[in-house]
Amino acid sequence: MAFKFNFGGAKDTDMEPRVAPLLNPVRDEPESHEITPHSQSSLRENAHDTVQLGDLQVFKSIATPSSSLSPAGSDIVPSVYEGGYKLWECAIDLAEYLRKASLCKGKSVLELGAGHAIPSIVAAMQDATVLCIQDYNEEVLRDVTIPNLTTNTSNVPVRYFAGGWKTLPYNLRRRFDIILSADTIYANQQCDSLADCICRTLEVGGLALIAAKKYYFGVGGGTAAFQEALRLHAKNQNISLRIRTVLEIRDGLSNIREIIEVQRE
Repeated sequence: MAFKFNFGGAKDTDMEPRVAPLLNPVRDEPESHEITPHSQSSLRENAHDTVQLGDLQVFKSIATPSSSLSPAGSDIVPSVYEGGYKLWECAIDLAEYLRKASLCKGKSVLELGAGHAIPSIVAAMQDATVLCIQDYNEEVLRDVTIPNLTTNTSNVPVRYFAGGWKTLPYNLRRRFDIILSADTIYANQQCDSLADCICRTLEVGGLALIAAKKYYFGVGGGTAAFQEALRLHAKNQNISLRIRTVLEIRDGLSNIREIIEVQRE
């Protein structure tokens, strides 16, 4: 599965995230809260990049994190910044998969850890009826996610949520037909939190598609740990899930990447 960035420099993807050293114990994640978009100028009228998905061109924000949010050289700062200013390669894998599978027409869609929200843009273009988008950082939503969505789509109502996954299901107050997430399970804590959130927000008969690396060397996490967490939370919540790998990518450019499909039965 090939993808192309029309960037002026190197690809905005790496084999493994550069995680800032954790100097203090991990704090409880912030409670989720809905944010209201301010008026946004079109990316077409300002400096921007584009992402090419087959014959589909998607406009992409080139905003970067402040030094207070992300120290130099760090892609992720645990409990502070979850990497949303960077476009991760598994998000492109997931967007390509959605583009070819055409799963979202007439569906309610939730993207968790959205960042640039390229998969959600594809879902909107496929006429999803409802779109909810979450990212850990409000700054990412305002600088990256919202400009991307408002530039590339116009026909789908969108709600935006900042904060963690633990309280998100209670603020959403609904379940979804399709849940999307990419490169969000780089550590065991993320695997556990995401699995719990999906179990609480996936509609019966619905699908969750999780694009991630098989292993995240040096930082933990990966698709095997995530599937184990899913089975544990499904058992605890007394729900039935069918879990399978629908795509494996071995392109020699990075660690093995997979897309995991989770169906609630």
